[in-house]
Amino acid sequence: LPDQGAIPSDFQTSPGAIEMKWLATVWVVVLIALHQDFWLWTNKTLVLGFLPIGLVYHALYAVAASLTMWMLVKVAWPKHLDEEGGHS
Repeated sequence: LPDQGAIPSDFQTSPGAIEMKWLATVWVVVLIALHQDFWLWTNKTLVLGFLPIGLVYHALYAVAASLTMWMLVKVAWPKHLDEEGGHS
């Protein structure tokens, strides 16, 4: 039985990929911090005359979170997991 925790020998990590993973990590931390929208708690502004600004903020936040998840799959997903016969 092969070691289940071993990284395949053909798994390569380029220097650019390392920086992208760090940038992705920093972005996720920033996104988590932005989720705490305490500056809008008392704001009574309506967007388009009927949408509370907090609701609009969270709708845009959800789009940003979705794009972040897409980016994380592209940047940080272990490629060896998608190969035929890869470890699951």
